[in-house]
Amino acid sequence: MVAYLVSIMSMKSIGIRRAVVGVPTVLIENGNILLKSLRKVKIDINDLLEQARNAGYFDLEEIAFAMMEVNGKISFLAKDKYSNPTKNDLGIKLSKDNLTANIIIDSKLMEENISNTDRDRDWFIQQLKVKGYDTYESILLATYKDNKITIYRKDYREPSDVLE
Repeated sequence: MVAYLVSIMSMKSIGIRRAVVGVPTVLIENGNILLKSLRKVKIDINDLLEQARNAGYFDLEEIAFAMMEVNGKISFLAKDKYSNPTKNDLGIKLSKDNLTANIIIDSKLMEENISNTDRDRDWFIQQLKVKGYDTYESILLATYKDNKITIYRKDYREPSDVLE
């Protein structure tokens, strides 16, 4: 009951929400590491470096801002000169984003998933035949996206020992 009341109150009041949930803490601002903020959230420079590497930043010079979120994760914003250009930046025509449809799972044709695509069952069966599949028995997973079918065969081989 108390948790419910606190939840309702924090939805209605920013002050209560900040007191209960907290607020993000800026750790890097305009490329400068804020030592007081690191101490406030109780992390050291090694933790910050590790989190930056995990986010793909191996050089702090690439980071404009870093924030410790209230859930404990650190978010990074790259400096403009280090951020990747988008298709829009490059003037590339944008296509509609589509989800990948799983059309076969564990050798079973997923009729409902097929009905949610722009193709019909017969088209998928024909395309599978063109790729050399008369049955679904050897197919672990087949996916469809943007007019392309990708097939993952069942493979019972032992993995190689390349990592030992």
